Amino acid sequence: MIPNSSEFSLSEDTPKKFFSSLNQCILRQGCNYNNPPCGSGQQCQNNACVTPAPSCTNQCTNGARICSGNGFQFCSDYNGDGCTEWGSVQSCGGGQVCSGQGQCVNAMAGLSLEFSDVTYQFDEQHYYYHTRTIRESNGVDVTLISGTICSQSSGCINSPPLSYRVSGSLILTNQNFYTPYDSDGFTLTYYGNDIYGNPVSVSASMTVSGSQHNP
Repeated sequence: MIPNSSEFSLSEDTPKKFFSSLNQCILRQGCNYNNPPCGSGQQCQNNACVTPAPSCTNQCTNGARICSGNGFQFCSDYNGDGCTEWGSVQSCGGGQVCSGQGQCVNAMAGLSLEFSDVTYQFDEQHYYYHTRTIRESNGVDVTLISGTICSQSSGCINSPPLSYRVSGSLILTNQNFYTPYDSDGFTLTYYGNDIYGNPVSVSASMTVSGSQHNP
């Protein structure tokens, strides 16, 4: 049996219906129709996915570092709100300090020299007996290997080789300056190296006049 060809005939408006359906498929593309959906952190605006501007303000430049006490802070978006902030303080290692733009470096020794307990005695010359206290304030051990004493009246003389280890502080008792003159001044300087090989020095001065002295 031959099928009736009218069962397979196309009406005159068939092309119009086909292209109308095709246009609807095209128009329904985009995020309004979840085709395709927007990614994480994006919003659909006018059928387009956009990343909204953050409602917060950057506190720092991403990746930057700053010193904070003897540690440093790193800049990043830690809470995921789209803005940067400073992280918690991270400590530098032992014997290190934070310097410059948040970098940990080996600490430089911080030395000071103090004269105390000064007593005066005259025995053909003027003697000024005293205690010398050498302090280191940055936690960096130091070895002092030489010294120089300069007086206003007689110039400078070098000490014999020394081996003074300063770890925190070092107290030297029964030290003295002496001069044949009624008034004079002394400057003592010690030289050495810290545990990282850096050269260090420390100085202090005393002025005298008879039994008077400063300090």
